[in-house]
Amino acid sequence: MASSAAHHQLLSGGAKNGSSTRLSSESRRSCPVVVPFGKTYKGKGCTTTTQAIASAISKSPSAYYVNVHNAKYPGGALRGQLKNDG
Repeated sequence: MASSAAHHQLLSGGAKNGSSTRLSSESRRSCPVVVPFGKTYKGKGCTTTTQAIASAISKSPSAYYVNVHNAKYPGGALRGQLKNDG
């Protein structure tokens, strides 16, 4: 299975104490994580994902969101919906 790069940059001073960041899908009720960005929060970084996931995100970005978690808000301290820039 081919992989694709997944780059992220989060522009928010309020997430400095985040413990993890991930990209989730709203396509199912449970909102599964489709691209984990690591267990330690980084405002900018890269990881890999499958070509199928990268294509699905590119085709319908508004079906996905980024969620930053921390100790105070383990369910999510910061959420950002993806959108199409084009």
